[in-house]
Amino acid sequence: MDDIHMLGLRGLVTRDANVDRNFNVAAPGAPLCIEFGNVVCQQFGPVPRETNNDRHHYNALVTSLAWRPGAKLQLNASYTFSKAYNLADDSVGIEGILPVSDPFNFRTADRGPALTDQRQRFTFTTVVNPGRVRFLGGGWEIASIFSYATPLPFDIVSASPALDGISVVRPPGITRNMGNRGSQTKLLGLINAYRSTVCIAPGNCLPPLDRKLIPHSMNTVTTDVRVSKLIPLRGRFKLRLQAEAFNSFNHPNFISNGGPGGGGLFQPGTNGIAESDSVGLPRSTPGVFGSGGPRSIQLAVRLQW
Repeated sequence: MDDIHMLGLRGLVTRDANVDRNFNVAAPGAPLCIEFGNVVCQQFGPVPRETNNDRHHYNALVTSLAWRPGAKLQLNASYTFSKAYNLADDSVGIEGILPVSDPFNFRTADRGPALTDQRQRFTFTTVVNPGRVRFLGGGWEIASIFSYATPLPFDIVSASPALDGISVVRPPGITRNMGNRGSQTKLLGLINAYRSTVCIAPGNCLPPLDRKLIPHSMNTVTTDVRVSKLIPLRGRFKLRLQAEAFNSFNHPNFISNGGPGGGGLFQPGTNGIAESDSVGLPRSTPGVFGSGGPRSIQLAVRLQW
């Protein structure tokens, strides 16, 4: 059993450097105007600037158990309970990184779960060496990995950015990356309250969502199985034949976000636009051979010496 604390310092934060506190571009109170003067800053529009102001906190309790009753059987189990917070999303992923919602107070306004914040993960592995199998000879091995993980978070944002055109805006009461975190019923209430203020014309506002915010389970469940046979050749040479099945039971898994650990850098995550009727719905699943992707099988031949 291990307790882990990790502190990351001087990570990247993106914020608009050419706005004042009311998001007026090239206004006298903008950091760029203060630094270089009004004549210079007024030549530019929004200026996203990356600075080393992020702080990343990770805490985890990791437990593991191994049992090897004999040469023919190995059992391993591990469970991790963790929490990760930072001030801005990592600058990776196809969905891109938007400047923080408050460039003057992001340490409070934008503090929230990291894209990689996975609260619980359980893994169980088995390795069986049955020895000789009747009619099939020896050298056989059967191994399996079962994993269960709770969802990664996703951000809930407004469709339109702030007045500068690039800074993110979130509905009132919703902080960064609160999808899949806290009470989703309360979160849905905040989204519906915001939607009631988004009107095309007087009296013609967005209707409330009459469903669960996240109707699909976002937990990731996979079972991988490998069967192999080792064939001795001449001298130290051996040939291993193996078949592997990933997500053997074809459990449906969805990607929470498109950042690191969210199923691949080229996969979009859950719809987080508050004005969209599809907010809270996943937009894709992991690809073939990805962690949690659809059932896939591969055959391999391996020469060992």
